[in-house]
Amino acid sequence: LDSPNGHLSCIGEYALLPGEQANGYPVWKQKVGDRWLYSGLDGKWYIAGKEAKDRGFQCASGVIHSTIVHLGMTPDQLGQGRWVRKYGSDFVEDVAIKFSAAAEGGGAWASFFNRALQARLE
Repeated sequence: LDSPNGHLSCIGEYALLPGEQANGYPVWKQKVGDRWLYSGLDGKWYIAGKEAKDRGFQCASGVIHSTIVHLGMTPDQLGQGRWVRKYGSDFVEDVAIKFSAAAEGGGAWASFFNRALQARLE
């Protein structure tokens, strides 16, 4: 994740947490830091801290989130221009926020999402 205009504590690599899900989708943990990437109750992707984790991700909150419902797309598939970040008490669109799948983990993302989508269609 890259967020050069704000919430620098969210920047970095996130590792898939095997077997952990939030609202039917995988959860990733920041490799160096205390942030999680999860699917909120509203179907949007969120970057959040310990508060969301303590709630079992049964929420839709974070300091960065997607502006659209992901419909099973991974964060990197949503693309740039689909993200907002908290600024004071508001959220502002930030076209510089960018997700990219790590080469070693890309296959795991695709595999999980193909299984999750198939299960939802059945």
